[in-house]
Amino acid sequence: APMRVLAIETSTAGGGVAAGEADPAGAVGSLAPPVVRLMEADHRHVETLLALAQEALVAAGWRPADIELMAVDEGPGSYTSLRVGVAAAKTLAYALGVPLVGIRSLDLLSEAARAVSEFAAVPPRATLVPVIEASPGKVFWTIPAAPIPERPAADRNREGEVGVGSPAECADAARRLPNALLFGGGAVKHRATLEAAGARVHAGFPTAPAPALLVAAGAARFAAAGGCPVHGFRPFYLLPPAVTVAGRRLDAPDLPITMPTP
Repeated sequence: APMRVLAIETSTAGGGVAAGEADPAGAVGSLAPPVVRLMEADHRHVETLLALAQEALVAAGWRPADIELMAVDEGPGSYTSLRVGVAAAKTLAYALGVPLVGIRSLDLLSEAARAVSEFAAVPPRATLVPVIEASPGKVFWTIPAAPIPERPAADRNREGEVGVGSPAECADAARRLPNALLFGGGAVKHRATLEAAGARVHAGFPTAPAPALLVAAGAARFAAAGGCPVHGFRPFYLLPPAVTVAGRRLDAPDLPITMPTP
């Protein structure tokens, strides 16, 4: 039976919330277009996230008790934005007594690329490398385990090696792959540096993960592996937060997101 999924995506400066039904038996797409509410790219997740979730529920005609699965982008991405999104998803899953699943941002970005018409023009043996912005001067990327795998979304989640480093280091990693094609917000922002280092950048693909795709990806992940322990679930940070004190950027410790003990 279809599953009602509330999805939260906050790995970048923007993000959003999606409410939709998806088939947990392995369907790649949701049964109908999810209701989506997007945030402005201004890092105001604390102020807007829960209000957008409420708007999405109302537009979908749901009550909170109708939610059957919480899906969240677990990162990597913006440290603070991830904390806000994951904390909200954990709180809602705990309060409503529903399962929680996490999908990595780079996997969602790859799914977004596969969903656009430009994907049909990609060479059959190309290796798609999603790239998103990390801290200043650094990017996150994923080296896929195989060129353009044609498998259900659940089988692609968390597949491949996740890297973090300078754009030049990303380009160096991509040069070792057959027909690597870099895309995403990080690739577009650092296109000149990447191409100067010998990498190919595709600017026509989506630049950020799509909340709508998180609905189907979350249901597929739940069918394949079940839910995550809510209390132990943590974002996939890769980098510590950057804290500015008196004009200097410092690395702050990685603090866990705690939940009340049942």
